[in-house]
Amino acid sequence: MLSWPLKHIKSVRTILIVGLWLGMFFYASAQKAHPEELIFSFVDSINTVLKNTNQISNDECSLSIYLRHNMYTHRNGVIVRFIPRMPRLERGTNEYVTEAQLQLQLRPPGEVDCKVVAFHSTARYLRPERFSAMGRFNFQIYQSKLFIDQLLNPFNRRNRKFYRYEYAFTHIGNDTLATTVRVNIHRRFNNEELAYGYADVDVKTGAVTNFLLHFNYQLQNITINARMGKQGYDQLVPQRMRIVSDFKLLGNRVFETTDLFAQHSFMCPVRINHKKKNRFDLTTLCALRIDTTQVNTSAEYFDSIRPMALRKAEEAQFKEHYNEVNDTIPRFALPADLAQTGFTPRKTFFNKKNTQNILLSSHRFNLTSNGNTSVKLPPLITPSMVQWSKTKGVSIKTNIHFSFSPRCKAQQELINFTPSIGYSFKQKQVYWNLPLLFHILPYYNGLLSFKAGGGSHYYNNHQANELRNQLKGHSNFDSLQSVINRYGFNDYLDTYASTQLSLSPHPGLTLTFGACFSRRVLINWNKLAADAQLQHYISSIGPSVQLEWTPAQYYYRQGRRRLPLYSRYPTFIVNYERGLGLQGQSSQFEKVEGEVRYRLPLYALRTLYFRANAGVYTKRGKDCFIDYDFFRFNYLPHGWTDELTGEFQLLSARWYNESRYYIQCTSAYESPMMLLSRLPGISRVVQKERIYLNLLSVKALGLYAELGYGISTHLLDLGLFTGISHDKSLNFGCKVILKSP
Repeated sequence: MLSWPLKHIKSVRTILIVGLWLGMFFYASAQKAHPEELIFSFVDSINTVLKNTNQISNDECSLSIYLRHNMYTHRNGVIVRFIPRMPRLERGTNEYVTEAQLQLQLRPPGEVDCKVVAFHSTARYLRPERFSAMGRFNFQIYQSKLFIDQLLNPFNRRNRKFYRYEYAFTHIGNDTLATTVRVNIHRRFNNEELAYGYADVDVKTGAVTNFLLHFNYQLQNITINARMGKQGYDQLVPQRMRIVSDFKLLGNRVFETTDLFAQHSFMCPVRINHKKKNRFDLTTLCALRIDTTQVNTSAEYFDSIRPMALRKAEEAQFKEHYNEVNDTIPRFALPADLAQTGFTPRKTFFNKKNTQNILLSSHRFNLTSNGNTSVKLPPLITPSMVQWSKTKGVSIKTNIHFSFSPRCKAQQELINFTPSIGYSFKQKQVYWNLPLLFHILPYYNGLLSFKAGGGSHYYNNHQANELRNQLKGHSNFDSLQSVINRYGFNDYLDTYASTQLSLSPHPGLTLTFGACFSRRVLINWNKLAADAQLQHYISSIGPSVQLEWTPAQYYYRQGRRRLPLYSRYPTFIVNYERGLGLQGQSSQFEKVEGEVRYRLPLYALRTLYFRANAGVYTKRGKDCFIDYDFFRFNYLPHGWTDELTGEFQLLSARWYNESRYYIQCTSAYESPMMLLSRLPGISRVVQKERIYLNLLSVKALGLYAELGYGISTHLLDLGLFTGISHDKSLNFGCKVILKSP
């Protein structure tokens, strides 16, 4: 039998007590160091219950929202006209109040539809469509984003690496009020995609009961204060919310408060038919998109749905708006800094159209009394008209939109006509395009198009052969470019007219049949050109067929027509065209092109854009033109997001018509939190950053690559590029695109 001295036993007991105390201390410290686990445990338990009980997904719900909006504005100059998404401001200092009723429908994967049911306002330039943007807000606060396209949610487990959490204090509850703990939320770095603030969390369940978040968006300081529901699914969405927005720039001020009262239902329409062929039909979940009910603008309607009485100041503003002025009723209280500056409402409206409105504002005119025919005219002066790059110089563009839809169904436009015109100062070329679209055969998504355009300059195959002979023996990029610059091109001015018929017999599958008539005219026709056996006029007609396929294409039906939503797979395109020379000219050709394009959304608001294509001329006449559909020099491009993606920025226009084949791959990686957007101060300006990588292989040039870095700000997109040839020669340039207001 073993025995221990008493002093040893006391020592062991002391060690155990100390060890137990230290263990409890570190355990408590560890628990206190991770308060976010309390929040994340709630949504984890909700998802587990939904999965085990096979209930309707909490990703699908509908909300009816009453909205009250107060706006105070002070305009100091016209610069606010050029800020994207800024409402049109009246001169001087003004105060407005608006009421609206919204219907929202949420569905996976994180999409929201919003319809304005009723609306009335004292702001003459405020339109109901502005409040449709509330559909961007994700009312299910445990999802990965608080907005559909912005703001990483601090209440989602996957975003924990962007935030720090700490306990503030505990509020002891009673029989009717739960005990809650306040968790302070800090962003790890300053960025517009991150918020900071606090949340009150139920200690027993981990459910967020209240939260307040601050963040920056579009040069605005925004605060969201919300109160969550108390039971069941109500705990997943806020029942009452206030959004405060403050914008300041060069003496201009827009201060807005928006109060929202939500009534929600998690009994959304469920897809009844689950047959394999109809599993991509989401029509029942897109009811709001096809709802053409007119917006109710009656002020009396809100008396029956208003959950909270109007303040005296708001009543006064509505009475003033309807010519029932009562000057004895005080205004709604303003922020202290606004009150101190003498911020007072302007009593009269400026009704006369002035030169500034004509030049800087777009205008939409209804040509018929029922509103089914309209014309939209662009501003005569707007920054988004202007682009600049090293290769293309300064260019401007504008367009007009005409639409006609039968039976006043604006979402089912039968005819679209959108003429556009542009001018490149460096090339001294005018580009124009006249596309006319007819929507026919709705069951097959029929689209009949007629298009006419011109302005591009080309050289034909006869000149291309001469150029290739001069390029032989040169491998250095600078030498190749020098040969091209010295070559005396006799350019042809292109004018074309085309027609196409597109049919979609199956979701995601589109067949297009078309024909294009082209007439090219030699710009500098003279005796020297005739002696070189160049034709003055070259005409051709080219029938074509194209197959486009997007696997697993989700869609919804508007009437009998299918409108695409999204797909998790890339799009594949194959195009074949055969040109026939007219009037005995040797301009016949035959070409085949193929393309794969993919937009892949990644986590944390990142996106990958990918496009790969190739083409070859299997037959070329002496006077034909190398004119590819998927590889062309666009003076006025339309990219995926920023008009920089998918384009070579430093490649000379002459290389696009030199080779009988090409292989091209363009890609872009976009992220709101890459490098500059993490730096204090700069992150308020830089919204997104992009990395571009473009690869090309043509006959004389060999392998060519462009690597670029771009930023997106509130007012413009900027890209810096370097071109790398097969001999490691470098070329540098940049491009600037101003954004539309």
